[in-house]
Amino acid sequence: MIGLKFILEIRKKFNHLLDDDSRKKYSLIIFLSIVNAILELAGVSLLLYTILAIFEPDFIEKFQLTSYLYYSMNVNSPQFFVLFLTGGLFLLYVIKNILLIQISKLQIRYSFSINEQISNDYYRDLIESDLVYFNSQDSTHIMNNIMGATLNFSESILLSSVLFISEWFIVTILLGAVLIFQPWLFLFVFIVLVPTAGALVYFNKKSIEEISKEEHELIPKIYDNINHLTRGISTIKLWSSESYFIKNYQVFRDRVYTLKSSIYLKSNYIPVRTYEVIAIAGLLCVVVYGTYVDLEVSSIVAYISIYAAVSFRILPSINRIITSSNNLASRSHVLDYLIANKTDNKIYNRQNQLEFNHQIELSKADFFYSGCDPILSSVSMTVSKGDFIGLIGESGSGKSTVLLLVSSLLIAQKGQLKIDGVSIDSSNVSDYRYLFSYVNQDVFMLNDTILKNIAFADANPNQAKIKDCLNKVNLTNWVESLPNGIHTSIGELGSQISGGQRQRIAIARALYKDSEIFLFDEISNNLDEESKAEILKTMKAIKREGKTAIFVTHNREELEICNVIYSIENNKINRKEELL
Repeated sequence: MIGLKFILEIRKKFNHLLDDDSRKKYSLIIFLSIVNAILELAGVSLLLYTILAIFEPDFIEKFQLTSYLYYSMNVNSPQFFVLFLTGGLFLLYVIKNILLIQISKLQIRYSFSINEQISNDYYRDLIESDLVYFNSQDSTHIMNNIMGATLNFSESILLSSVLFISEWFIVTILLGAVLIFQPWLFLFVFIVLVPTAGALVYFNKKSIEEISKEEHELIPKIYDNINHLTRGISTIKLWSSESYFIKNYQVFRDRVYTLKSSIYLKSNYIPVRTYEVIAIAGLLCVVVYGTYVDLEVSSIVAYISIYAAVSFRILPSINRIITSSNNLASRSHVLDYLIANKTDNKIYNRQNQLEFNHQIELSKADFFYSGCDPILSSVSMTVSKGDFIGLIGESGSGKSTVLLLVSSLLIAQKGQLKIDGVSIDSSNVSDYRYLFSYVNQDVFMLNDTILKNIAFADANPNQAKIKDCLNKVNLTNWVESLPNGIHTSIGELGSQISGGQRQRIAIARALYKDSEIFLFDEISNNLDEESKAEILKTMKAIKREGKTAIFVTHNREELEICNVIYSIENNKINRKEELL
């Protein structure tokens, strides 16, 4: 049958993605779609019955229902009775469609509830992925998958599958009814309509799947272009390369438009136009058949009316089957992607406040990225409470990797990580990570206010504490000089403030969090001398508070406040006794 194998494959994929509650909701949506179909069929049946009755000679006496209504109502005029029947039929159609609207509201509500589960699961899996995953993925691909794969799941996939099932049910029952009452008309309708629908589904499916997959892969390239434009506008203008970026944008956009146009044409216009031709051909064939077998004019009109009534409902249903099948074909790669990326990752929320009283030990750790040479081999490092540790080494030697290993943001393929003798594993890793704050030269900033950037994930910021942290990083005078103070927006990635101000806001964020261990990764690079001096002053204040810090730096003044220095070379880490 038309597309049944395909819809069963889609249903099997749903089972991989939906939880028990969503499966129940999906089953309820299907049930409601069948109720919807039954109401639709009831409406068509009443329409057919009324048409057949009216066109029959002496129809009032011939049909039991019409005879009962006619005499029980004491109607004296057949014309008035016909008017009564048509008016009643219209009223029933109004009631039917009001019920269908309510059913549709329930279906949409449940479908978006399922969509919520799918998008939550995907985002949760994403946020629990390790740094290796994010380092290997383009942000534009991640954004495209979140927006395209999860937020549009309900409209593009779920409701299309429901529409397919309900319309398939309607077509099957209608054809069965025609088979019972007018077998020759059923044979004609079946031969004309079903093979056409099957051909459209079969030939469109594979083509649309391939086109949609190419479109999905092209969208991130447009995101890339826009990202380059917003981030690199100064360089673009200095190179006078506006036309180059415009051309690139136009090339990708035009290709996407071409693909979308092809999908739209194959999904909507071709089926509609094909079935219009088929419907007209069928109507003419009914006329030719009636004339050929010498049917009376009233019988020919009745057959035409029946054909028109059936076509009025079957043709749109078949068209919706084809359209929903095409929609599912165009998004089937999304289901495959979601299934392939579904994990059993668990979010380990902080359970207890893990204390750092003595030391952290990284022992005999190996780390490498898949398919690459080792970055670190059998490295060991001890961080005692209150230490200020400097890490030096050539670019690419693994200094930043050491910071990420010590903070457990990267997991070593071999070796151990302990705090005060307790091994770090999935049961306490969230508590352990909370001890750290990480500040690098490309510090992360929210596109929000100074207050939000310091309080970060705190839903109820303590403004007194924020002001105290600003004072500790020597930003109080600057913030107070701003018209909106701590409520001043700093722009995307802190674009509206200086590099030194971004670094100190990031340190204020760490102080607000009461971090025990600070990780500083080349934070004074590319800063002017005044900003460097302010950063150094802040570091010394942190040291006086008894905090612990690890620096990746080649700045001599920063290294001079360190009591321990490690050098990384040849994939090994060695403790240096003195600063050269």
